[in-house]
Amino acid sequence: MPTYKRVEDRVCCGMVPELCSSQRPEMTLSMLDMMTLYSQQQYRQDVFSFYAETLEDVNKSFRHAAYRQFTS
Repeated sequence: MPTYKRVEDRVCCGMVPELCSSQRPEMTLSMLDMMTLYSQQQYRQDVFSFYAETLEDVNKSFRHAAYRQFTS
């Protein structure tokens, strides 16, 4: 499983910390939890997760799933 503690995977938009949506509890549960993202990938039959071979590919597939969770 990938690690989300890498600096490259954490990109800040620069918003004031009090207004930052990444600090909300529902963000942690729905977009940062690995098992939630994994089940979302399986549910949607995400093509990125099927062909992920390297750790970078796996991280990319989880970022894609998190973005999909955020925008839907």
